[in-house]
Amino acid sequence: MTRTGSYSASTPVNISFGYWSYTPTASVIYNHPNFAVAGKFSYQHNFTNLNSTVTSGKVVITELAFWEKNPRVDILGRNAYQEHQVSDDALGTPTSLSGYIYSVETPNSDDNRMRYLTIAPF
Repeated sequence: MTRTGSYSASTPVNISFGYWSYTPTASVIYNHPNFAVAGKFSYQHNFTNLNSTVTSGKVVITELAFWEKNPRVDILGRNAYQEHQVSDDALGTPTSLSGYIYSVETPNSDDNRMRYLTIAPF
């Protein structure tokens, strides 16, 4: 993910996250004449937001899909998608000389990590 659009810590709505992310992904699919099953696993490493000195926690993303190839309804499937933040956000450490030091991170250990699951037909 790239830094797109503008970002300001003082603005309530932003077009961008304001940081870069690196997300290696592995996926697999099994295709049978009557059905198919697919799965995906990703690990997202987020870099520091230079506009606010916050580094978002690491995220694990999993997705599983199953669909039937039915001649009466063409394709009918179900999809499950989950994101789970596995590490705390980190805050830049303020100093009186330079404002913030980005290499020293203070964990924001408030146990408020992002997590959600969606299950939907398609």
